[in-house]
Amino acid sequence: MKPYARVHEIALVLVAVAGSMSLSAAPAAPGGSSDKLGRPELPKSVFILPASPQEGRDPFFPNSDRVYAENPKNIKPPAPKDTAPSVADLVVKGIYTAEDGHVLALINNHPVGVGEDATITTKGNQRVNIHCRAINQAMGTVTLDSNGATVVLPVTRDQ
Repeated sequence: MKPYARVHEIALVLVAVAGSMSLSAAPAAPGGSSDKLGRPELPKSVFILPASPQEGRDPFFPNSDRVYAENPKNIKPPAPKDTAPSVADLVVKGIYTAEDGHVLALINNHPVGVGEDATITTKGNQRVNIHCRAINQAMGTVTLDSNGATVVLPVTRDQ
């Protein structure tokens, strides 16, 4: 007998045994439910978001704090908003004359001319709407209107 024929005989016997095993009734899962074919139902996965690094961490990004921020139990109240932006946050850094003869004031790195309206960003990223009424080069002052008040700001040289 050829060796290949022998391998085919063994394969046929294994297929026959495996087929008879799959046709027989599988025993029911002890204490559990099963589907129509007798296979036990698999439990559903449950994912719990950790509240702190001691409870668990993201396996793909172990140094990330994102998981703890997304946890509804760890929601922190928003920080109180700062008060309305103030004209006191404005700094006149200089007064200069442009090439065309217009006098400009540099307020928080934003050039403003007489009669111009501008929105100036303060250090705290708040915006202040102003209207420049006058620029006095001799005195080194700028007169502004903001929030219904008129303010005279001097040039600040130390900032």
